[in-house]
Amino acid sequence: MSEPFVNDGPMVRSNTYKNNNALRLSINHAILQELPEEHSHFIFNTNKIHPLSDTQSGSLSADTSFGDVMEQQKGFKAFLRRCCPAIHSLQNILLVIFLLQTAICIGAMILLFYTSGENIVQEMSTVRERNIELQVRSYISTAPDILFQIKKSFKMQSVQANNSVAGTVDDYSSVHYIFGPIKEAYKSSTMFLYGNSLGDYAAFEINPSRRVLQMRYHNATVINYYFDEYYHPIGYHSQTDNYYPHKRLWYVGALQSYPNPSWSPIYLNYFYNCISLSLAVKFNFPTYYTSNGIRSQTTEVIAAHFDLYNIDNLIRDTLMLNKDSLTGSIGVAIVERNGNLISTAFTTNEKVNMLTENGTRVHLSNGNNLFKTVATTLEELKLIYPVGKNNSNFNLITPNVTSFWSGNFRVSVYSITDGFGLDWLLIVCTNNYGFVNIIFGSSPAVLSISIVLIIVGTLVMVVVTQIITKSIWKVSSDMYTLSKMEIDSIKEHKALNVMYELGLLQKSIKSVKNGFTSFMKYIPREIVKAVVQSGSKAKLGVVNANTSVMFTDIADFTTFTETSSIPILLKVITGYFEAVTSSVEACGGQVDKFIGDGTMSIFSNPFHPLDDHAVKVCRAALLTAYNIDKIKIKNQQDGLPYVKIRIGCNTGNAMIGNIGSKERFNYTAIGDTVNTSARLEALNKRYDTKILIGEATYNQVASKFLCFFVDVVRLKGKNQTTQVYTLVCEWSESTPLQKQIHSILLKVRDDMIQRNYGFMKEKLNELAEILFSVKNQSMNEGKEDTLDYRFVFELQKRAEQLVGLNKHEDSDFTLTLHEK
Repeated sequence: MSEPFVNDGPMVRSNTYKNNNALRLSINHAILQELPEEHSHFIFNTNKIHPLSDTQSGSLSADTSFGDVMEQQKGFKAFLRRCCPAIHSLQNILLVIFLLQTAICIGAMILLFYTSGENIVQEMSTVRERNIELQVRSYISTAPDILFQIKKSFKMQSVQANNSVAGTVDDYSSVHYIFGPIKEAYKSSTMFLYGNSLGDYAAFEINPSRRVLQMRYHNATVINYYFDEYYHPIGYHSQTDNYYPHKRLWYVGALQSYPNPSWSPIYLNYFYNCISLSLAVKFNFPTYYTSNGIRSQTTEVIAAHFDLYNIDNLIRDTLMLNKDSLTGSIGVAIVERNGNLISTAFTTNEKVNMLTENGTRVHLSNGNNLFKTVATTLEELKLIYPVGKNNSNFNLITPNVTSFWSGNFRVSVYSITDGFGLDWLLIVCTNNYGFVNIIFGSSPAVLSISIVLIIVGTLVMVVVTQIITKSIWKVSSDMYTLSKMEIDSIKEHKALNVMYELGLLQKSIKSVKNGFTSFMKYIPREIVKAVVQSGSKAKLGVVNANTSVMFTDIADFTTFTETSSIPILLKVITGYFEAVTSSVEACGGQVDKFIGDGTMSIFSNPFHPLDDHAVKVCRAALLTAYNIDKIKIKNQQDGLPYVKIRIGCNTGNAMIGNIGSKERFNYTAIGDTVNTSARLEALNKRYDTKILIGEATYNQVASKFLCFFVDVVRLKGKNQTTQVYTLVCEWSESTPLQKQIHSILLKVRDDMIQRNYGFMKEKLNELAEILFSVKNQSMNEGKEDTLDYRFVFELQKRAEQLVGLNKHEDSDFTLTLHEK
């Protein structure tokens, strides 16, 4: 008598394979007797039970129980055996590992202090420097955004005002209405400026010192006004005489750089006794001024003005936020390429003025002793012009990042440019205490204490290891007993539950024990015991059989998992799997495997043959879709997300049996029929359909199920074409409209095959009109439009393309797919 087929995998499977297990376990003696000779490679030969050899069982023989071994060892030798079962035992290995760990940790600590410490300090300095650079760049980079927003607003206003000039001496309100909201949004700029070729000038200024509107009148006097919340002037503040905007640096620079913005040279702001600059741009759209009926074109310029004392405060705040215990002092300077200072900041109370007492600019070399040394190095590196020399023949270098040492200070130089004429250097000088100096200077005993703690920790771990390995020895004895199928002698050790891992092992042994017990309810106990004890393996092998295969998958599953919590995801996907499983089993199929969010099901296999498997796979597909729709309604009522699935079915020959490697395999099906079914499932996405079936399936079920013709395709990697149909319902449940659509699509299919592309196009246009009519009728009646015929419009596009082909017998009307 042949013995039952078994699998060499674990007896207790996960839920993923529970259907395969149920299928295998249901194989009884009667089925096995009916297997033909060529199926003999599925049969497991266990007529003779071979006891485990000494090599297989280690130090224990197959005829000696674990208790017998312990009884044979007496006295001191027995004690040593309990403490150290073998030289290569786990406790000895762990002991060596912990001793090596102690030596490595001590060595690594010393190596870290003397090699890595300084690198860490330098990396922290680099991060701080990058933060400073980022703050400066962020401050300056607002200028182009400001001009863009202002210019866009002026252009919109110009279009509405028939391209009239924005501001004149008679009315500057439109300028202030534009400047006001934008200035409130951009705090970095001190003032917005406007000027035109008529000599008109207006400005909007908000800073900690004052909030004023500026307006120029015919006598070249600029009067500053206070303003209200609507940007209306409400009171006199001050005035400036003889102001001509077209003579100003910002105005002239904008004309020269047109159409691009341009930074003005840095100039002295007498009102605040600071240095300033502006980014200005000329309008790139025409505006006109009308006087005495004559319309003349004007030139308009806007500028964003920056007082650079704000950069001092910005850098100083950044330094305070990034200063740490490893840093002694930091000095920061921003200079032009001629060496003149723009901004300085220090972590100490030191201060360097940007202007001399007579109002001239201060050079870097005149800042302080550190900056003087740095200036000399920058001149040597050709990063700034030498002081007092002709610069016409001196070519500067534009660095990305340059670093060097000046005494105890690490100096890093960053280039700050923006493409609009800005060319600055950011210089950061850092004096670090050093990581090693801090460790040994603040607490010399830290290293010694750390080494002692490592040694003490190792000793503690040695003791813990002895306890753990003794517990593991108990677990291993239970596992050995289980391998001999002496299940009744396995007892639970409550002490092992103190440690999570050992408790988990004990629970696993208990689960395997329960699995064997359950398995022996399907197959006689002696056979199961013989199979396990023999150590023999199930064999690879397949049978060619005609079958039907169904694949399902959740549409947009990645998006669903990203937007759903784990409990909700688990609840929804479990409902989906249960719907598929119940539908498949109700129609006589078996779920072969769960593949992520997809499933593969087989209808008819050598152990469970079905004559009408094509009909059953279609019925299972419809039932699955129906059950998923019921879940959708329930989830909507419960406020849960719902899933949309795609189904692919195909019929044909497949290789069914044990497939895999020598060490791990599965009872499943492979072959072109399976691959085509999987491709059909994925093809639903292209046509926005729910169920697609192959041509072979359709030919067997066409009389029982209403199916719409979808297309003729050549799947990726295949030479043969296949007709694709979408499964709608059983004929008994179809509506007159569905029957009409079915009839038209069959004619479309025939015209395509016969290469009557013109007739094909006419019939599809007719069908499209019918679908649009039905959709409009549903909308007029307030009904939900449940029709989803995107594949019809895909066929329309295909018809348009095919009409252009010459009608030849060898012309290829097949849609060739290049994706799976």
